[in-house]
Amino acid sequence: MAKGNLDYATNKMKHKLKLTYFHNYEEWREMSVLEKVFDLYKYGFDAVRALTVPASDEENWDLKLSMLHPFLTVWFAMWMFDVLFMTIGGIYLAYFLLPFQAALSFAIWRYSDRIEMSKVEMFYSVPSFLVAMLWISFMAEYLIDFLEVTAIVDAC
Repeated sequence: MAKGNLDYATNKMKHKLKLTYFHNYEEWREMSVLEKVFDLYKYGFDAVRALTVPASDEENWDLKLSMLHPFLTVWFAMWMFDVLFMTIGGIYLAYFLLPFQAALSFAIWRYSDRIEMSKVEMFYSVPSFLVAMLWISFMAEYLIDFLEVTAIVDAC
C-alpha cells in the first residue's frame, strides 16, 4: 500500500472515530472527571462489540470489517462458551475452524459487491442476533460481578 493511501485510510478512520465517539466536544468539556472515565471505559466495550457483532444494515456495513467478522465473531463465541482453548488431539479447536473462516472471509470480499444488499443483510442478521445475545449475557455477568464486588466493599 502506498504511503499516501495509508495516510488517507488513517485519516478516514480517525475522522470516523471522532464522529462516532467524540461528536460533541462541548458536551465532553462539561462532563465531570468521573463521567469522562466511564465514557472512555464504555468506548472499549463499544469497539470490541463493533468488531464482534456483524452489522446487518446497509448504513453501518463495511467491507473490511465484514471480512474480519468470520474470525472475530467465532472467536468471541468460542470464548463465551469456554471452548476457545479446547484441544482435539493436541490441536486447538480454533485452528480447525481457520480454513472455513478464511473461505467465508474471502467469499465476503469476492462477492459482496455482486450481491444486492438485502441478501447480505439477511445473511448477517442471524449471526448479528446470536452474537448480540452473547454480548447481553456477557454484560449481565459483568454487571452481576460488579454488584457483588460493590456489596462486599459496602459490607466492610
